[in-house]
Amino acid sequence: MSGAMYYMDFDEIKVTYIIVGKLVNQTPLSIGSGRGAFGAVDNPIVRLNNIPYIPGSSLKGVLRSEAERYVKTLSPSEFVCDIFNPTDENKGELALKDKQKENYNPCIICRIFGGPTIASHLRVRNAMALSPYRTEMRTSVSINRITGGQYPGRLYDIEYVVPLTKFDFLMEVENIDLLGKSKEAEVANYLIAFLMSGNAWLGGRKSIGMGNVKLTEVRVRKIGLKRDKFVEEDVSEEFLKEVIK
Repeated sequence: MSGAMYYMDFDEIKVTYIIVGKLVNQTPLSIGSGRGAFGAVDNPIVRLNNIPYIPGSSLKGVLRSEAERYVKTLSPSEFVCDIFNPTDENKGELALKDKQKENYNPCIICRIFGGPTIASHLRVRNAMALSPYRTEMRTSVSINRITGGQYPGRLYDIEYVVPLTKFDFLMEVENIDLLGKSKEAEVANYLIAFLMSGNAWLGGRKSIGMGNVKLTEVRVRKIGLKRDKFVEEDVSEEFLKEVIK
């Protein structure tokens, strides 16, 4: 059983990678806090202590979706849990309910991001906007989906963070050796390259060009056990060579 449960390896610290950098929105960014009943703005952005931020859950959700696309595209034989068919016997994590754990084999996405019965090996912190930052509002008009024309007089405001704002990025990867040759490392490294390529989109109004972000100024620290001591080392150069090929 121990060999089959290697993905549940949180009982000891094997290796931890801390990836830091700056997320920069290439276009206006609008991650809404929900339409309020009262207020000057119809669609305000999320704030924490009055500072705009990108929720770690939002960023992690985008990364998980991209990881699924990557695995399905380049590794068709690798099964990925089907959230629309959770009782399928061959769909791993979401099919655990009526199976014995000894025979359980989660998909690679669940092994990285976690699931109903597995903790995540990847943690993404809230990305806070760094000073100076500025927000603006755009007025839009409601469209009648039947006629394709506008609803006369139905205007609403959208708040957004102006382009080229920097957000503080931090991701922790636990017990996946990003400099190793595992499939999990391959997927995790692809996700960093994906963020660095500037192809990630966050928040609302993506169909009209909002929410394009890019990861810059990347630094990577590795924490591992050497000679019975935990050692932290900067592996940025080695890691970036592995990621940017």
